[in-house]
Amino acid sequence: TIIQAANSGGVGQTLNVCVTSTSVDLFTGLDGTQGTGAWNDDNATGALIANVFNPSAVGVGTYNFTYTVVGTSPCANSSSTVTVIVNPQPNAGTFTGIVSLCPSVGVLDLATLLTGQNSGGVWTDSSALVVTSPITIINFAPGTYSYTYSVTNACTTDTEVVQFTILANPIISTVNITISPACLGSNAIVNLNGMVDGTYTISYDLSGANTLSGQTATVTITAGIGNFNIPAASLPNIGTTVITFTNILNTVTNCSSSLTNVATQIQVRPLADIDSANLSVANVCFGNSVVVNIANAVNLPDGVYQFNYSIPNATPTTGVTGN
Repeated sequence: TIIQAANSGGVGQTLNVCVTSTSVDLFTGLDGTQGTGAWNDDNATGALIANVFNPSAVGVGTYNFTYTVVGTSPCANSSSTVTVIVNPQPNAGTFTGIVSLCPSVGVLDLATLLTGQNSGGVWTDSSALVVTSPITIINFAPGTYSYTYSVTNACTTDTEVVQFTILANPIISTVNITISPACLGSNAIVNLNGMVDGTYTISYDLSGANTLSGQTATVTITAGIGNFNIPAASLPNIGTTVITFTNILNTVTNCSSSLTNVATQIQVRPLADIDSANLSVANVCFGNSVVVNIANAVNLPDGVYQFNYSIPNATPTTGVTGN
């Protein structure tokens, strides 16, 4: 006598369901060929009635249920176990609020803009293109950017949008800088124009006739223009001094830029000076102009000058020469 072996429906499958589900037919985890048997609640959930499991009654977790078909002697019983994974509702987290960043930060981990999110989600940009976080922002133009984090499981998909603002890096170039010649013992005035309004800390080095490194100055730009002084003590020698700008920092945003090839010249001129030995005046007849001759005035560099003078017995007693 050949007796039909018991059939419990093959190897039980794993079913993924949502925690909000109230009814799961465990027979869907078998292959459909099973004979008549009984289900066992292996984890004693108390949420199994016949072949129907209620996930919402037990919550998130993994639960096993075994279906057994009793065999007719001498055939053994047959059992198959169906595993049900009850998944939580997906959580893409909560956006913590827009942040402002300098491009010099280099990279940004988008996850730092969220709290409470599930791991394993997907980031997409405003064009719905998938991106990998952290992202590189060093070349981002100033503006506000949006990214979406999506988490999907057996329940549904949850999304959260995050935003951040890229601030402008401060910019200065040689064309923004003009410096008039300075007399020895006077400050040199650095005039800036064509710049974005704000307050900046500028780092610079001096080389040439005067050498000094690691200097800083703070300047406020209003309506595109501003200026700062290089102290006379930093320019003790006459001649050509090269000022090289190395860095500029916006004191409000704290964004900074390292500078390359931003330089110009400062001319430090000697003081104009003469003494009595340099002057001679020939006697003249009454009614004629007096000619004052200047000679050997080594402390009077070639140039165009005006002189103030006084003659106690003249009328008037003081005057100013022509050029």
